Amino acid sequence: MDACAKCGSKEIRPLGMGTQKLESEIRKMFTRAEIRRLDRDSLIKYDDYRQILEEFNQGNTDILIGTQMVLKGVDFNNVDLIGIISADTLLNLPDYRSGEKTFQLLSEVISSFREISFPKEVIIQTFNPEDHCIFALKEQDYNYFYQKEVELRKELDYPPFTHIIKIVIRGEEREAVKQRAEYLISYLESLRKDKESAEFKLLGAVDMVLWKSRNNFKVQFLIKVKELERFNKAFKKKYDKMLSKHFDQKNRLTIDVDPVRMI
Repeated sequence: MDACAKCGSKEIRPLGMGTQKLESEIRKMFTRAEIRRLDRDSLIKYDDYRQILEEFNQGNTDILIGTQMVLKGVDFNNVDLIGIISADTLLNLPDYRSGEKTFQLLSEVISSFREISFPKEVIIQTFNPEDHCIFALKEQDYNYFYQKEVELRKELDYPPFTHIIKIVIRGEEREAVKQRAEYLISYLESLRKDKESAEFKLLGAVDMVLWKSRNNFKVQFLIKVKELERFNKAFKKKYDKMLSKHFDQKNRLTIDVDPVRMI
């Protein structure tokens, strides 16, 4: 990205901080503190995870730095301060549920933390404090979050006001995946002429992007449709024939209706 899409400024630089960088900065600030880091890179075996948490819960560690996995085993009775760094990271994911997931995760932490009787403090770092999710977290106002989230989804035509179908094609060879994606897109476009089919929007097909995931090439696109049953009926007319002819163990097709994860 050469310029900000919102203001046009070209003064763009990377923001955010990984756990290793954060650990380095914290060690400079608190030279006498016992500091541990808990993330996938710091774990060699499962016992390491349990040991790091036990040391923190027993008071042998002053500051514990980590990813979401930290939250699953921490005894909040021994915690005085929680800092949530770069809360916008989750919000910026290309997923219409990103706000919902962020609010659910962080409000759970805050609620559990505030149930402890003596004073506690939660600090949330954000570059967008006006976001309805961040504001609702600050105020612990579920109704406000729900109202704003529903308004946003209605405006952008996201579930529950429509259905989203995620289509993923995976294969070992790039060209084979591309050809099957083009065929499937062509088939979907032909459904627009089918009077029995419902109206739908096809997203990601024009600027189709293939990327490598582990040992496979992968392409993904989305369908937005309100009348799901009607669309399914038309789509399934040639589905079995298409599946047996163009897809196999090497080139796989996955269709997920209203997926939990968009990526």
